[in-house]
Amino acid sequence: KCVRNRAKCTRFEVKCIRNRAKRTRFGVKCVRNEEKLTRFSIKCIRFGAKCTRNGALCSCFTKKVTPFGLKGTKKTIGLQNKKRIKMTKYLFAFIFSISTLLSFSQKKPTSIDLYNLGVNYLGKNEYKAADSLFTLALEAGDRNKDTYFNRALARKKLHNTCGFCVDMISAAERGDKDANIAFWRYCPRQDSVYTCEKNKNIAIKDTIVKVISFDTTCKTKRVSELSRNRGLTNSIFYYPDGKVDTFNINDQVFDLVTIQEQPKFPGGEGELFAFLRNNINYPHHERDNGIQGKVFVTFIIDKDGSVKNIELYKGVQGGAGLNQEAIRVVKLFPKWQPGKQNGKPVNVRYILPIFFKLQYPNR
Repeated sequence: KCVRNRAKCTRFEVKCIRNRAKRTRFGVKCVRNEEKLTRFSIKCIRFGAKCTRNGALCSCFTKKVTPFGLKGTKKTIGLQNKKRIKMTKYLFAFIFSISTLLSFSQKKPTSIDLYNLGVNYLGKNEYKAADSLFTLALEAGDRNKDTYFNRALARKKLHNTCGFCVDMISAAERGDKDANIAFWRYCPRQDSVYTCEKNKNIAIKDTIVKVISFDTTCKTKRVSELSRNRGLTNSIFYYPDGKVDTFNINDQVFDLVTIQEQPKFPGGEGELFAFLRNNINYPHHERDNGIQGKVFVTFIIDKDGSVKNIELYKGVQGGAGLNQEAIRVVKLFPKWQPGKQNGKPVNVRYILPIFFKLQYPNR
């Protein structure tokens, strides 16, 4: 029995020694934690009023830390981790928003994107936003009858009567029959004149409307006549060299997408590019200032292949010389092979892009 009791005692002593060792280690940890918390409280005091919250936390943790209390230290670690997780979430959200803004600013929206956004806002009855988006689409080169028609609807809701009538006329000039009907229903006043749009005058008398458009870049004047019953009757172009183009709008004009047989330049596309290359003279001002870009010219190839109604569809910003040169070269075109629909020659509207590029633009 004595031997057994001694064995038990020795085991108990060993356990006590181990417990003491654990307690000493644990005490060392507590002392370290207390030192950290005292340093933290000193920092809080230094920062003053800004760290009052941190100071309160420090005081709470110093109260809870006892020689055998790991609860306080665990809580501090847990709270610190939660704060870190919160901060990282906010940081990631901020970085994501900045990256999306940068990507949107780098990717420039096209005229079709702007038009679709405008239609979306028009459907939501947000007419100011729709008006702005349709205007941006027109400035980007989308001079479609639907764009003018939808902007007219937005302007009517905004009580901009003059803008509504001008846009309806622009849509009617492009062959929109609904626009013609809407214009004669809401806009006519005898002997009235609309001048609210830049470089455009609309004069109404009896049942005829005269639309006079001035293109300051190409120095051309276009006079269109709109009849109450027949729609758009004709369009006359006056050029600075005295040349006059008259085109009967009652003859249907086909687009390149809908035509069965497209018009062709004599000799094909290769000869067209060669003609442009040999006849284009790069303007001195644009060449010296490194201005380059793409100019879109629209014109109608009529039934006999003649090129008429030459207009600037979309030019280069700050490059008036490039726009004028593109118009000048298109006027030199010979007769084309006309487009055909069901085997018969028809009028076709053609949009031609002309590239102006310098080999060394920075020199």
